[in-house]
Amino acid sequence: MDTNANALVPWHTEFADVIGCAKCSKATDPNLIRDSNENVPQPGYIGAHYKQTGLLLVGQNPYVPNHNLAAQDREYTAALRALRDARTKAQYADLQVILDRFIPKWPVQNSYFPLMECGLTLKDIVYLNLVRCRTGIYAPNADTVEKCRRTHFEPWLDKLNPICVVFIGIWACERGRNAVAARGVPYAVIDRNRSLNSAQRNANRSEVAALVLECLAARQATTSRSVDVLPTAHPTPSTSSKRSDVDMNPKRTLDLLEELRDLGFNDEAFWRLHHFRKRKKEKIASFRAYCEKTSAFVPDGANERVHRRLAFVLETYREAANTKNLIALADAAFDKIPPL
Repeated sequence: MDTNANALVPWHTEFADVIGCAKCSKATDPNLIRDSNENVPQPGYIGAHYKQTGLLLVGQNPYVPNHNLAAQDREYTAALRALRDARTKAQYADLQVILDRFIPKWPVQNSYFPLMECGLTLKDIVYLNLVRCRTGIYAPNADTVEKCRRTHFEPWLDKLNPICVVFIGIWACERGRNAVAARGVPYAVIDRNRSLNSAQRNANRSEVAALVLECLAARQATTSRSVDVLPTAHPTPSTSSKRSDVDMNPKRTLDLLEELRDLGFNDEAFWRLHHFRKRKKEKIASFRAYCEKTSAFVPDGANERVHRRLAFVLETYREAANTKNLIALADAAFDKIPPL
């Protein structure tokens, strides 16, 4: 991610445009709650340190606060209207101060933001909703989703240029993931299904945190490698960019696993080449499930390296001169392509 990707974006006018948006109304979607006072469209929140992380969290649409937050909500929505009308950097700064106080009290932030597991704070992220308008007990209809996705969500994806997207809920994921995947951005989803037990919820959060940490580590590694490197007139493409079409595609990884399975490759071999090998014996089924729901690996990230190790095992095993079994080749692959 370009750390200056959003530095020159006039966010005060971007926010004002969202707040003043009139593309949807109760005439087109009876589920919407819209007026000129507390129920204006809500742009979201951009943390002061987002450029250092690139982590974007995407929810469904703004909620209607309970009576405990009503007073703070009135202060917040007043600041939204002030920015809509004035469209100034000063009003945008005022709104950010209010959001820094208000968002930590939102139920969604306390229950579903995977910040603690990732060692992050609110200021490290961007949070926005796929649909920017409040609704009653029912979700926005398909027409509202389509308008908001094309008018606000997709343009903001390009302006924010995230390295990773976490959807807060299946609903948001199902309606926003195609836009994210089309841009080659890895994504995960916090499952808000109330039927999940505590173990299932913890497992889901751990999966999400693992992807976020992988993305952050890969970004840090890329940044570290670029320090003190002078630009050239014709820069040489990095190794990871040359591999991107294959090694970053989890579907190709699934193909590799199928080919290796036919050769007798099993869990005993797999955990030896996985980046968790010093912590636990990862199983093929778990990695397969991860690949099936992941759009793309992070370039030179932990899972892309697993792909490369699998490819090394398959290629070497098929060589006529090879004398090693699959377990020995898995060990060799881990040594040849070390973890981050």
